Amino acid sequence: MALIPIPSDCLSLPAARRLVVILPNYRQIDAYQLGKQVRNLASGYKTPVLYLTIVNDYDSELPALHALTHLAAITNDARVRADVMVEYGLSWPSAVQRICGPEDAVLCMDEYRIRTGIFHQEQLSTLLGKKLNLPVYLYLNGSGPHSAAGHKNGR
Repeated sequence: MALIPIPSDCLSLPAARRLVVILPNYRQIDAYQLGKQVRNLASGYKTPVLYLTIVNDYDSELPALHALTHLAAITNDARVRADVMVEYGLSWPSAVQRICGPEDAVLCMDEYRIRTGIFHQEQLSTLLGKKLNLPVYLYLNGSGPHSAAGHKNGR
């Protein structure tokens, strides 16, 4: 499915069963800004939110849970319920495919890149858009949602 840039004036996303927010590098986000923006995007349809990250060792699991729980607490309000999930050792496409259902939407930070080979990196949003049959929304970390240059609008 094509990537769907979030316009800068977007107040909510289209209806979905759940909004899965992909956080490969949860340590480098502005939790307050992101939590507030996700709450605003999800509140239009009272869409539940799931914050998802992957860790590769057990020492990283507790800090990841702590950071995502903090983010969920900022997001939660009377209209939006946010949960967290920390997966262990999966690739991003495998984790998202295992967790997301056909009626879910994925929100991915546009600048995240992952290794897809020894000398090759690819934007996570592009990789997920190619491999999954789910809407993948793009979000620019720290500055709110914007149209991402170079991405085709999926609708």
